[in-house]
Amino acid sequence: MTFPAELEGSLPGKRFLVNYKGEFSSFDDSFSAFWFVILTLATAGYGDLEPVTSSGKLVAVVAMIFGACYTVMPLTLVGSQFNKSYLEYKRREALLRTKQEV
Repeated sequence: MTFPAELEGSLPGKRFLVNYKGEFSSFDDSFSAFWFVILTLATAGYGDLEPVTSSGKLVAVVAMIFGACYTVMPLTLVGSQFNKSYLEYKRREALLRTKQEV
């Protein structure tokens, strides 16, 4: 959350990020906090190379989101095929059980 700066010698109208304990945040602005959250959720981590500009970070965020979607699409297909195979297995099992009872 942001609060108007009420410190001596601070610029009028300047805002600081403050955490829930009332301490100053380690993030310079909300965009830096957003960048940290997206980077953490994408499990990309802070490596040797990272974008410096806001536009570079925006491109990286878009790439992370598309990468996650690209990974999820095949997983849904695998899950769907597994479900079909499992239902077929259960059907055959029920059929065999019925034959044994007769």
